[in-house]
Amino acid sequence: MHGAVHDAAARRRLALPLATLLLTGCVDARDDDALEPNDDFTEATRLSPGDAIEGRANQGNPDVFVVAAGPDQSLVFTLADLQYENCPAFRVHGPGGRELLGQDPSSNCSVPESETRLEPGVVLRELDNGDREIEVPAAVEGDYFLTIIEGSEADNIAPFSWDYRVTAILGPAP
Repeated sequence: MHGAVHDAAARRRLALPLATLLLTGCVDARDDDALEPNDDFTEATRLSPGDAIEGRANQGNPDVFVVAAGPDQSLVFTLADLQYENCPAFRVHGPGGRELLGQDPSSNCSVPESETRLEPGVVLRELDNGDREIEVPAAVEGDYFLTIIEGSEADNIAPFSWDYRVTAILGPAP
């Protein structure tokens, strides 16, 4: 019983400083990157095939990129992990707004395979080094949009961020 009282008292002593940090703003989100605003299709950052761009996805602030592709090309987005939480989910939309890949961030930094929506031919793979590739057959000519959404842990006290490098590579259709 004494141990339980002690643990409860310790939790109360920690709760006040933690609440003070949150209320006074001492626990802040990380700064946005220089690509902002790029939060939707109208403000998307244009990618030049083969050129890498470094960015930061902050929780609650998606990053959107666009690249022109097709017809009959293969488009591969490569995403390298640079630092921070690395808790992303992805969406890819093709010409006309058609969703080709859909993921929504979960509360535990993983998106179950059963909740990943993939159109035929679209491949999402995690490489051995932790980087990711999204392969999209660009059967229709037009703009293809990649959205990066930083997720969260259920108990994080400050918003998560993920620093990454994104590259779009165009090649012939397989």
